Amino acid sequence: MLRVFVLCGLAGFGGVLPAAAGPWLRAEDSGFLSSTYTYRRFEDLQEQELALYGEYGLTSWLTVGADLYGRQFVGAPVDSGHGLAFARLALPSAGGIKSAVQLGVGGYSVEGEIGKMARMTLSTGRGFDSVLGGGWWSLDAAAEYREGLPKVVWKLDSTLGFDPSWKLKPILQFETTLPPGRDLIYSVLPGVRLQMRNNRSLLASFEYRDAGVQTLGFRAGLWQDF
Repeated sequence: MLRVFVLCGLAGFGGVLPAAAGPWLRAEDSGFLSSTYTYRRFEDLQEQELALYGEYGLTSWLTVGADLYGRQFVGAPVDSGHGLAFARLALPSAGGIKSAVQLGVGGYSVEGEIGKMARMTLSTGRGFDSVLGGGWWSLDAAAEYREGLPKVVWKLDSTLGFDPSWKLKPILQFETTLPPGRDLIYSVLPGVRLQMRNNRSLLASFEYRDAGVQTLGFRAGLWQDF
């Protein structure tokens, strides 16, 4: 029962950021869409997350988009989610390292209670060559304000991706969240990306997560460039 209370108490602090985001802006009149499903099971409790994300290059210097997220505990009366609209601007780059700032505003809900929400994200990353071919790394540091909380929620996500000539392309994601007055939540997600036709990719990852209790799960996603 204690595990249920710990997990339900953290229900409002989730979120999934596509590895394809980072500091890169979309070319004008081009875009990206993704849907991601995450599943975890522990004892008699099941947890499901669904994230929808889209971004569009409004101009060569401005990318806009939306981030929708929902979480549900099957077997416990807890659900949460958020919706954000955001804009991303490039910052000066140096040494091949790209940087950007992103501001998002919207709202969140926990068990039917609704509040305002804002998120500022600083991102950095770069492409590289390796024995596996091309690749990229990115870091996304975010400060998240939620109405009703006395302090901000801090987040730091990182991605290491490779783009070899194979159809299956390795990817590693590391996600952390520090809610006010609580211990650090973190997830490690090793996975692969399957490149398909028509600028489409499938993503499959295993997940190890520590949110006061340790869980194993999986994540599946669909990416579409257009």
